[in-house]
This record gives sequence, structure tokens and C-alpha cells, in this order.
Amino acid sequence: MISNKSAFVLCGPLQCSLLALTALLLFLLWKRAPITAEYVAVIDCGSSGTRIYVYTWRYADGRRGIPDLELIPPLAAPDLVPKKSGTSSYNRVETLPGVDSFVDRPEQDLEALALGPLLTWARAVIPARQLPAVPILLFATAGVRRMPPARRQLLMDRTRDVLRRSGFRFEPGWARIISGTDEGVYGWIAINYLRGHLDGPTSLAVAYATAAAARGGG
Repeated sequence: MISNKSAFVLCGPLQCSLLALTALLLFLLWKRAPITAEYVAVIDCGSSGTRIYVYTWRYADGRRGIPDLELIPPLAAPDLVPKKSGTSSYNRVETLPGVDSFVDRPEQDLEALALGPLLTWARAVIPARQLPAVPILLFATAGVRRMPPARRQLLMDRTRDVLRRSGFRFEPGWARIISGTDEGVYGWIAINYLRGHLDGPTSLAVAYATAAAARGGG
């Protein structure tokens, strides 16, 4: 399902996001509109920081199975990887702090400091002619979940506004808050994908339902 190279890139130290990987798999399985792009970008908004992952994919057997995925490494555009402490680069494409820290700051700070550097890196590693067709997904976790509902909604609305004008293909439903149960489910699915235990849409759907039921999800 994935080459040795892909497995290394996907699971290298501090580079593998099981949430991002599984969200992408489920998106490809259950998307409502056909996707023809060869790339997809996934933003993972965690409690300590915000990361972007850009994947390429191909279908080994037409469009019947689960695609083979490969993560584009940060060094594909090293000069655009955000810096920490003004000196060295992160070993993943990440900005700090988490997006929940920006709800009380000027609206432009969310784009300039949190999402903008990630989007700039992603645009550099994707051919410009393909960018308008490339889906961009955003999944927020614990830091955003803990916010009061009104502030949480304000932050997500601002986030969607940034993604709408990013140049990527985006729909409002592609930016969402993931429950704690879904985080666990997604991690279980991603591990099974990486081990080669999922070989088609049916097995992926069964895996999701099984893991969700085991963890008490719907």
C-alpha cells in the first residue's frame, strides 16, 4: 500500500500526524465532489502549535482502492519552514502557539503569524497551475475544543476566511473541530493503514465503524 520510502517519511520522528493522515483518508473516501488534484494539504491545529502536511497520492489500481500516500518533507522548501527562536527551523512545518491563542488578538495576526507561514510553504511545494484544484483541510483539536462556544465559533469563522482566500480549493465544511473520540479513532485507523491492513474503501469504512464503536463513538 505504501512504499518503504513513504512509510519512513510518514512516520519519521515528529513528522507523522495520525490525525492528519486519517482525516485525509476519510476525506478521500467520503468526499462529495470528485477530486482530480495530485496533492492535498492538511492543517492540524493542536493545543501547542499548528502544523501543515502536504501529501501526494496515486491509485495503484485505478480509483477502486485506497490511494498510496507520500508526505512532502519540510526540506522541499527549507527556506520557508518557520523558524523558532529566530535561529533554527522546526523539523516539521509548524507555527507556535496554537490558534486558540489568537482569538483575542487582531484578526490579521491569525493569518500573518499562525496560518500564513504554513500556507506560504505549501504553495512553494505544489505546482502553481494545480493550486486552485488542491483541497485544503483543517482539523482543530483540544485547544480549540476547550474554548467557550462563542469564542470557538469566532475563531473557526476567521480560520475559514483565511482559507477561502488562500488560493487552494476550500469549502467551509473542510475546516472542523475533531472530538476526543475521533482523535483516538483516527489514530487507530492511521496505524492500520501504515501497517498495510487496509486495502480498499470497504475495509477503511469497516475500520472506522469498528474503532468508533469500540471507543463509544457514533
